[in-house]
Amino acid sequence: MENLLLKSIIEKRVKAHQEMSDLLKDAREKGSDIPDDKMDQYHKWEKEYDDLSKKIIELEAAEKKLEVSLDVDLQKIIKGDLNQEQRKEHDLKDFDTYLRYGWDGFSPERRIEVIKNQVAINPEIRANQFSKTSNKGGYTVPALMGDKIAAAQKYVGGMVDESVATWIRTSSGSTITFPTVDDTGINGAVIAEATTMAAGTDMTLATAALTFYKIATFMVKVSSELIQDSAFDFTGWLTTKLFERMYRALNYYFTVGTGSSQPYGIKSTVSVATSTACAKASLTRANLLDLAYSVNRAYQTNGKFQFCNTTLNAIRQLYLEKADTYMLIQPPKVMGEFGNLEGFPYIVNDDVQILKRTHFAVYFGDFKQFYIAECLPLTIKRVDELYAETDEIGFNVLGRWAANKIASDYPYRALRCANT
Repeated sequence: MENLLLKSIIEKRVKAHQEMSDLLKDAREKGSDIPDDKMDQYHKWEKEYDDLSKKIIELEAAEKKLEVSLDVDLQKIIKGDLNQEQRKEHDLKDFDTYLRYGWDGFSPERRIEVIKNQVAINPEIRANQFSKTSNKGGYTVPALMGDKIAAAQKYVGGMVDESVATWIRTSSGSTITFPTVDDTGINGAVIAEATTMAAGTDMTLATAALTFYKIATFMVKVSSELIQDSAFDFTGWLTTKLFERMYRALNYYFTVGTGSSQPYGIKSTVSVATSTACAKASLTRANLLDLAYSVNRAYQTNGKFQFCNTTLNAIRQLYLEKADTYMLIQPPKVMGEFGNLEGFPYIVNDDVQILKRTHFAVYFGDFKQFYIAECLPLTIKRVDELYAETDEIGFNVLGRWAANKIASDYPYRALRCANT
């Protein structure tokens, strides 16, 4: 099995050995010892040679163990002998191998089997990715990473918390169109027996579209030394960091996205309840109550407040009465749950604007009427050449998402700070 990482370390060791040899050869030809001014450099090369030799031994042992494990697993797959748990463990091994070594970490036969599986899952990986070129295509994030994805969403919070908006998942990136209707202002009526019913008011139907956009994290650079450390849970650490970065980007778009060449956010789909509040000192309890009760009762039942951390600080300083020390806001009793404000849950979302002139500083309503669509699967790409000069590997997560309000009325509203 060709391993580019092992090959590069061997080449570095050969270079260090050559430098030491050249110094010794030069000294012998002159019939003297190595000069003092060059002795420090000689010791550096000597230490580098010893360190690289140790790494080579570790990598060769790990590769041999991996080859045996994968060959056994491959035979079991062919025979269909793996149960569900063994398949998960096997998928994780493949994923770890790809992250550490790229496609060159697999034997030619195993590489074909793995990429075939990737193509079956992800149609964006094409036939030319069967070549040995390690930076082509990507690796579909296995299902067992779901717990890390969920943890990243909870950590970022806001609109990417699946308990806030409505999430749907699809295998197609085609635009999804939903019918919408605002019928909250139309009632029925009593009619007399045997009386012709009067003409009614037709429902006015509209549509809302979920258009997908590709979103990627900026490249995460990782040193070769960290990747080589087999004792370190590199796969778990990297995927956690990448997902946190991805969901921070998504939360930004789902909060303030314009819908033009990017997903819609709640800011561009909201109905505004204008307030005189323009700084934390002038925010009042009445502002918050007016906002909450401006939303139709049909949406108040599932209503939540949403604001950033600095606004949370301002609200914490509000009290029921000037002489009362009872704060309006009550923090969550259990980690991971929502806190309470005026009997409604609140969400801290740091992509919501701060209390400042013209800003949309506080939202309230039923955010389940805001739909987020994810086109599966997520893909991780490994880039070997871009940072070769610094001996680092780049990783990037890519996916496709769509977001929009799926309602023709106003399920949530915003407190907009005044212009002056």
